[in-house]
Amino acid sequence: MKANRAQGDKPVVRGYAETRHRAKSWSKERRAIARIEATKLGLDIRFIVTSLTHGSPEWLYDSLYCARGQAENLIKLHKSQLASDRTSCRSAVANQVRLVLHKRVNVIEAEAVANAVAEHARTSPDMTLGVVTFSTVQRDVIGDLLEQKRRTDDALDDFLHEGSHEDVFVKNLENVQGDERDVILISVGYGPRTAGARLDSMSFGPVSAEGGERRLNVLFN
Repeated sequence: MKANRAQGDKPVVRGYAETRHRAKSWSKERRAIARIEATKLGLDIRFIVTSLTHGSPEWLYDSLYCARGQAENLIKLHKSQLASDRTSCRSAVANQVRLVLHKRVNVIEAEAVANAVAEHARTSPDMTLGVVTFSTVQRDVIGDLLEQKRRTDDALDDFLHEGSHEDVFVKNLENVQGDERDVILISVGYGPRTAGARLDSMSFGPVSAEGGERRLNVLFN
C-alpha cells in the first residue's frame, strides 16, 4: 500500500483485510477486521473484532463501527454543550435518533455540509468558502466534523489551513457581518422529523426573534 500511494502520488490509500481469531475466553471464532491506511506519515492500522457474519470488511469498519464512534463523539459534544443527561452510548442507532430529534442539532445536515466542504476543497480550492448556521450548536457540530475529516483528507486540511485574509469560516447567523466569500453554505438545521411531515414548531432560532429578518438580510448581502 505504501508503494501504491507513492507511485500514484496520492495523499491517502486505504485498504481492508479480514481474518478470524478466537481468544481463550471466547466460545467461538470471531471476525477480525483491519483498516490499513498509507499516508505520507507512514502506515496506520486499526482493528475491530465483530461477531457479525454478514457485511464486507469495508462496510463493517466505515459504515457501522466508525458511524457508531462518530455518534458517540457527537453525544459527548451534545452533553457538554447542552447539559444533557438523557443520552446513551450503548446503541448507535438510538444515539443518532436522539441527536436528530433534538431541536437544536441536525446531525444528518451537519454531515452533508461537512461533506460538501470536503468536496469543494477537492474540486474548487481556488474559490473561497464560508459556512453559516442558524444555531451555535449546529455550528459547533459542523466544526467538529470538519476537524475529524481533515485528519485523513489532505486536500481538506490544506483548504482549511489558516493564514489567508479570506480563511474558511463556520459561523452562526448572529456572528456574520461583512464576511464575503465566493461560496456560502447555509445550514438551516430545522425541519420535520420525517420527510413531508409538518414541523413541530415554527420557531427558527434567531430568525424568529425580533430583528431576525435583518440577520437574514446581512447574510444574503
